[in-house]
Amino acid sequence: MGSFHTYCAICGGTLNGAEIKDQMDSDENEEKCYGSDGTDSDEDEDGYYNPNVISQDDLEWTMRVHVLGFNLSASNVSKFAPPTPVKFFVRPRLIVCRFYISGSGWADGFGGVDVEEGNDPTFQYAGRYATMYGETEGPERIFPFHWPCYETLSRYMTGTPDTSKLDKGALYRAFNRINDAYRSLDLDYGDAGQFQEQFWESEPGMEYLVVNTRYQPELKSQVLDFINSERFKSKPLPQTIQAQSKIDVLASIPEAVMFEFMDLLDNDSLINLCHASWSTFLRLRDHRFFWKRRIMNCMTYFVELQEAIEDGSHSEEARDFRKIFLWADTASKPRSGITGFMLPIANRRRIWDVCEQIEKLYSREYRKRHTPRIEI
Repeated sequence: MGSFHTYCAICGGTLNGAEIKDQMDSDENEEKCYGSDGTDSDEDEDGYYNPNVISQDDLEWTMRVHVLGFNLSASNVSKFAPPTPVKFFVRPRLIVCRFYISGSGWADGFGGVDVEEGNDPTFQYAGRYATMYGETEGPERIFPFHWPCYETLSRYMTGTPDTSKLDKGALYRAFNRINDAYRSLDLDYGDAGQFQEQFWESEPGMEYLVVNTRYQPELKSQVLDFINSERFKSKPLPQTIQAQSKIDVLASIPEAVMFEFMDLLDNDSLINLCHASWSTFLRLRDHRFFWKRRIMNCMTYFVELQEAIEDGSHSEEARDFRKIFLWADTASKPRSGITGFMLPIANRRRIWDVCEQIEKLYSREYRKRHTPRIEI
């Protein structure tokens, strides 16, 4: 079938780069792609990303490939003890670690990858060149990924980008369960899935799919300035609006019960409820603690916003956390036409949904691998 592109096991994005239109040709077509008012347009010109949105340098990370593999000849031994205290004596087990993470490399366009050895001692003698995914199950099967995506997966599962906290064996077995032949895993990659053809399709307006998701300290400063602007200042609701009488069956529910119920809702359901229930809207509108907690608990993908909120250099009294929540939820939604500093956040949010799928399989494999033997 000739050459073809292979895709990151975690984000589902290209490992072989993407196409960006020449700057000279892009200006005349930008209105087609994004609309004269900055909104999306159906008259997209397929095949190229807009250089006014991303540059060739922005794509470099997509071509740096690492792999997760299995080395049958490895002999590294590590001692396992359960991560939490137990009431019974647990005999520590010695585990031979045969799973490795390679150094950086590149995909050759024919399903193969050439990688450096890196710092993982288990990689030794595994071989620099190998075939990604593959139809035959066995030690020769490897899974490719971008390092920033691996850090994103670690952040989702452990709360930190420290990838050493991930169990390589459990992750390999999880990937092995959903291997999809020769190009990617059998996961829902969101928008990225529709562009995983023989070659990655670079559609204008979808630049966010190839933007690096790594945490950006400078983005925190931008977000901090943004949420401290006038548009997010707290303003009281006019008395004439508050006094409006509307029939609402939820008005009789005790506030404590209402807040417990709110914690069970996803963001979309919460917003819809506030639209549908006037009493719920009035209860929540100026409840700073509720909206701040919602951001911290339900927008874990937006690390820069969370850190900006926790920054002590500005007073929180004047901030309207409901407005901040609504802005962050809307602006970070993966979709066509995103520009500016929300590009990496939208991509990270998309990958967050993929990480949720991976975690379910990973947790199952981790429990199998680390179930201790207990002696009474």
